[in-house]
Order: sequence, then C-alpha cells, then structure tokens
Amino acid sequence: MYTRTLRPSPVKHIYKFASHKNGNVQTVESSLEFNACFHFEYANEVSSFVAQPEGFYYQFENRTCSYTPDFELFCRSGKKVFVEIKPPPEALKHDFIQRFTAKKKAVEMLGKELILVTDHQISSIPKLRNLKLINRYAGLYTEAVSRKKIHELIKKSHGLTIADISELCGADSAEVLVDVMWLVASGKVLINIDETFGYESLIWVGGGQ
Repeated sequence: MYTRTLRPSPVKHIYKFASHKNGNVQTVESSLEFNACFHFEYANEVSSFVAQPEGFYYQFENRTCSYTPDFELFCRSGKKVFVEIKPPPEALKHDFIQRFTAKKKAVEMLGKELILVTDHQISSIPKLRNLKLINRYAGLYTEAVSRKKIHELIKKSHGLTIADISELCGADSAEVLVDVMWLVASGKVLINIDETFGYESLIWVGGGQ
C-alpha cells in the first residue's frame, strides 16, 4: 500500500471540494472527479469518502503494477469501496478492461470492492444540477425564515412545495428555498433528486425525521 500526493501539473487541472460530510477539503484532478464529489457528499449510504486514497499493487501480465483509486467510500453498512472514474470510451478499451479485472482481484484480497463509475452516471441532469443547488446552501448558518418551523410544517402535512410553505409562512419563496435546501443537505427533508427541482416540487420528511 502507498499514498500518492497530487501536485500542480501543467497538463492537469487540480480541483478542491469542500466537504461538509467529511469536515475537510478533497483534492481531485479532473472536473469529472469534482462532480463525483457532489454525489458522494449527499449519498445517504456513504458516511465519508476520500479522494486519492492509499493505493495498492496488483499483478498484470506477470508484472507488479501500482494503482491509486480515484476515491474510497466508507459506507454506513461497514463496506469499503474503491471507485474508478472513467469516460465510457476509455472504459471500453481492451487494456482497461483487462487491468480493471486484475485490480478487482487484488482489491478482493484486501476485503474491499472496486467499482467503475462513468461520466454518464456522474453528469446526469437534472440530478447533478440538484446536488449542486443543495451544496450551495449546505454551509449556511443564518436562517432565512425558520428551519424548525418549515420542518414541522412539512412533517405535519406529509409533503409540501416551496410555494405551499411560502404561503403558510408569509415568506418569499426565494427565502424559503434557502432553508429548504439546508434541510435537504442535512437529511432532515427529502426531494426527488432525479427530477428538476422548482417551487412546485414536493418536499417530504423521511422515516426517523
């Protein structure tokens, strides 16, 4: 096992993702990896994640090769998952498939899992747009209306829209949006992340909230 350190490069752009879930900043080397961070940040099954985790060695064509996964996910179930990010054209190349199979065998020996994630999965719209909207308000400490009041209204009604909440609170929809997105980011309320989110989209409270 070894650790790879990302440094400024004339051919690669370095991106930094401020993670509220991890309480730190993750450094990645592509816009695709940066966008993947939004998915991991708000995936309920992921308790934390690390970019450029400790790497490992694997055997390929009678040679010992080194490999650093793009991410390691630590799941609430206790499972640890390495993630390789690749655009579909590269993921379909024969050499990549052969190497990926060899890497998976090596990972199994470590008691972990290796999965492939493509840009089609990461860049899916409107999901990625919604995740970025949530992230925009996740770190706000100042309430625009009242998060507690909004949460209670949604919980009692079994689902409301921002337009509904705006009318009930006598507040501007844009202000309600700020508090609702904070509640979504904290996991206190839910939205359909796969549909375009707007003032008429349904917001509800999940079990245990």
